[in-house]
Amino acid sequence: MSKSPNPIIRMTESTFGDWSSITQAGVIDADAKSRGHMMIVRKSDGPVRTFSGVWEATAHVEKITDFHMDEIMVFLSGSCTITDETGHAEHFKAGDTALMPKGFNGEWRQDETLRKFYMIVDYGQAGHP
Repeated sequence: MSKSPNPIIRMTESTFGDWSSITQAGVIDADAKSRGHMMIVRKSDGPVRTFSGVWEATAHVEKITDFHMDEIMVFLSGSCTITDETGHAEHFKAGDTALMPKGFNGEWRQDETLRKFYMIVDYGQAGHP
């Protein structure tokens, strides 16, 4: 039996990499750590790419400026509060789903370890795979 060129992909959590420091601009807590497992990467002929996986991080606060992609998140454990530039805050916990749109400005605050499934459309400005 031959393999399908477009198989169904099980998106169940899998083996994570090692914990590493979160180094992107805007992260306020210097001790913040994250790990994850990227499951799918799709590259187009142009700069747009999509990718998804599971990400986990320790408590931290991050200032987000001009978010360069669209990200759908399904929270698996933990919780966070995302506040936009107008001061409107939304609290998310396990079982919730959110979309952080391209161009978002605000703050991501999590007071505990959080795990999420994500699906990202990257428009070419990031250094992702």
